[in-house]
Amino acid sequence: MRKIIFIAFWAMLMIMPAVGQVTFGVRAGGAYSSLVQKVEGTYNAGARFGFSLAGLADIHLYKGLSLRKQH
Repeated sequence: MRKIIFIAFWAMLMIMPAVGQVTFGVRAGGAYSSLVQKVEGTYNAGARFGFSLAGLADIHLYKGLSLRKQH
């Protein structure tokens, strides 16, 4: 039990400085897709345009190295 508490304590000490290096933002983008499929011997084609909007967290780990998580 003491080992678990000790490890959790040191993990929290290591994580706390990293919290100050997190930047939050918004990511937006567009997409275009097309599909050609063969259904019962005939070819059907279709296309769609869409967009995405998401939250973004950029966590800096080391010089020039970061972890980017999209929600």
